[in-house]
Amino acid sequence: MKVCLSTFLFIFYLPSLLWSQRCATVDFLSDQSRQNNVHFRDATIEIQVVFHVVFLNEDENVSAAELYSQLEILNDHFHRRNAKLDIHIPEEFRSVAASPNINFCLAKKDPSGQNTTGVIRVKTNVENTGCRKNSKTFFAMKTSLGGSDLWDPKRYLNIFVAQRKDCGFAQAVFPEQATDEMDGIIIDPKYFGFKTDNRPFHLGMTLVHEMGHYLGLKHLATGNNCNSDDGINDTPSQVGNYFGCPSYPQFSCNTSNQFMNYMSLVDDACMKMFTHGQVERMREVISNQRAGISFPCDTMESVNTDYFLYGNSQQWVIQQRENKEFDGELELYNSLGQKIHFRKVQGESRYIINKTDKILTPGNYFVLIKTKQSNQSFFFFISN
Repeated sequence: MKVCLSTFLFIFYLPSLLWSQRCATVDFLSDQSRQNNVHFRDATIEIQVVFHVVFLNEDENVSAAELYSQLEILNDHFHRRNAKLDIHIPEEFRSVAASPNINFCLAKKDPSGQNTTGVIRVKTNVENTGCRKNSKTFFAMKTSLGGSDLWDPKRYLNIFVAQRKDCGFAQAVFPEQATDEMDGIIIDPKYFGFKTDNRPFHLGMTLVHEMGHYLGLKHLATGNNCNSDDGINDTPSQVGNYFGCPSYPQFSCNTSNQFMNYMSLVDDACMKMFTHGQVERMREVISNQRAGISFPCDTMESVNTDYFLYGNSQQWVIQQRENKEFDGELELYNSLGQKIHFRKVQGESRYIINKTDKILTPGNYFVLIKTKQSNQSFFFFISN
């Protein structure tokens, strides 16, 4: 447990209402998982996901492209991303930045062993299913209440995309609070996936944050003094939580604060890292309270789109998998959600970006391809 002496600079702090808008989870994990002394494994952990899309109107019936983009965002920040190379993270924190090495994929088999896409769609006539709750569960998690029944939460990570009218953007169930009737994550469709028109919560980071809660992480500050700590040794103590996109550095509790952490409450573009301690906590939770959700899966098959990217010494190539020509628009975004490239494509099966143009440098990118038939998207990471 960290100890702080005093607060010597006022922290960037807003009322609790804004806290509840960003993240509705307010119950915190005890230290039980840290006392089990489980061996920390370095191998990749794979988790099978089922998406329950509970929609009142078609605007809430998120597309397959949005589902895949959100899954790619999770994998980018929990598995592929190397925060130590991210120049947007202050140098003082890069040494403690770590990847959870957790890979998410859509379930291939349902609880009865039948083949599945891992996506359940339920048309409901009940409003606010993502917020409404009885004594046992949320309405979104129960078919008889207008939602979709949980798949066995000891085997599957259940993510519900459902309307949340009068509560936070999203909410996760902590490991020690989970039951057979209430578990998983609920997120409003407005904050799900990559949405360039929903700034500053447009990069799919709401689900990244809630996944941290699902795997046992707290907010960096759980109160308004230096003793309100998250129980992780390498996240410095701070007074209250940060919002918006603060400038670096920010100080409280006689230390520089890690406001760019995924478990902070800042805007999407300012969320950048987990620490070694947070990674250890999450992996311990998976080894203990949530051991059954770790299940081998084939991510490439699960999040397959009609397009992929490859490179050679001179070019980056975005290729149609079956070499079919397509007409449409190609948009390229950087990790901050900024559109850095656009082009109309006509009668081509691939699109070439010359490396000499320096459009793509080391970092994370998102490609959106719009055609008359569909909108498809995928993420990729360039290391050098």
